[in-house]
Amino acid sequence: MGSLRTYLTVARLTFGQYATYRGATFAGAFTNTVFGFILASILRSTLGDRRIGGLDAATATTYTFVAQGLLFVVGAFGDFGLSRSVHSGAVAVELTRPWDWPTYRLAVDLGRSAFAIVFRGFPPAFAGWLVFRYPVPAVDRWIAFLIATLGAVVLASRFWTAVGVTSFWLVDGSGVVQFAVVVFTTCAGTLVPLNLFPAGLAEALGHLPFAAIVHRPIEVFLGLQSLPEALAYQAGWLVVLEFVLRREVGAAGRKLEIQGG
Repeated sequence: MGSLRTYLTVARLTFGQYATYRGATFAGAFTNTVFGFILASILRSTLGDRRIGGLDAATATTYTFVAQGLLFVVGAFGDFGLSRSVHSGAVAVELTRPWDWPTYRLAVDLGRSAFAIVFRGFPPAFAGWLVFRYPVPAVDRWIAFLIATLGAVVLASRFWTAVGVTSFWLVDGSGVVQFAVVVFTTCAGTLVPLNLFPAGLAEALGHLPFAAIVHRPIEVFLGLQSLPEALAYQAGWLVVLEFVLRREVGAAGRKLEIQGG
């Protein structure tokens, strides 16, 4: 259900919606930049002249600012709006429209992410480069990074939508979203690169979907991982999350029919 044109329109309108909140966009980019400088300074002083897990002070600095730029792109702080729309009943309107609802949610996230990567992702990375002058990769690696980031956005959309749909069975779904945010930010490498975790823990976390959303695309940017390897992890977890989400949406639709007619 629903045509490609419909979903492209949804993505375009979502992009335009976020573009209207200029003050919030500036504040968010400024906050990410400040946190980037704080985290980068801590890592640089910790690493000194050492190299741990393939990271030295320069690459750790690059990692930090790219991670800060990706936070809003992949929705690292969760989707509380979906949880609220479930409890208000507004989601029923979305579910009954002539489109595939999970694809509609993906179109919304793609529109938001397209806006975010330009206006929330670039400023922190550029500000960090102005101060620390970390190495800038070649064009081919930029292209590989953007492809990995697109895969990350699709995977993140499935994850956060699956988390939000749990609100159909909860009195207040915001608690689950908050818990998911804590797990995501810890395990994705948004605060501390997974390379700096103890070896066994870093390896275990590297196989989770959170790493495929943030850590692996950044490693592609740094040249520490190939694009095919990153895409393989993303594709594997996308199959799993797509299956879970479709099952959830089917069960949620039946629950909505039972409770609301």
